[in-house]
Amino acid sequence: RGLPGRPSIAGSAHSRAGVAAEWARARAAERDAMARLTGAVIAAAVQGQPETTIAERAGVSRLTVRKALGK
Repeated sequence: RGLPGRPSIAGSAHSRAGVAAEWARARAAERDAMARLTGAVIAAAVQGQPETTIAERAGVSRLTVRKALGK
């Protein structure tokens, strides 16, 4: 319990549930963004773009590009 007039550090069950739901939405958004990025990387590679160019344009490392391509 917190001090009178002060919020508890642990928060209420309701606020923890809200944080958990927000975290779950953020994780889902991250997975969706990564899937879109992976698709864009694959499409660029199929078009013959070099891995280094893809990495520069996507703002990721070449190793990230290679991982997306399954190498």
